[in-house]
Amino acid sequence: MPYYLGIDVGGTKTAALIATADGQAVGYGVGGSGNYEGVGWTGFKAAVLAATNLALENAGLAMKDITAAGLGIAGYDWPSQKQAHLDALREVGLSMPLQIRVYSQ
Repeated sequence: MPYYLGIDVGGTKTAALIATADGQAVGYGVGGSGNYEGVGWTGFKAAVLAATNLALENAGLAMKDITAAGLGIAGYDWPSQKQAHLDALREVGLSMPLQIRVYSQ
């Protein structure tokens, strides 16, 4: 069964949700602030990893079970920042196909 990971990396908190292809939520986790402009790359990676690991634990899944992920990222404002964000996400184990978006309100 395919599982999809959605992550909202914010300036206050980072939230991760895992859902099935039919939209059933199976795992949720929260981490700290993930905006790299405020917490640096180490803080960004820690927030993403904390939220993701909690969501995986709640779902009874492992990272290898995730088919694809989509992220909204606070602090990702310009195309020139894309590769740095993708590199940081790969460092914490998000090796599945990823789609990241500029965080806007």
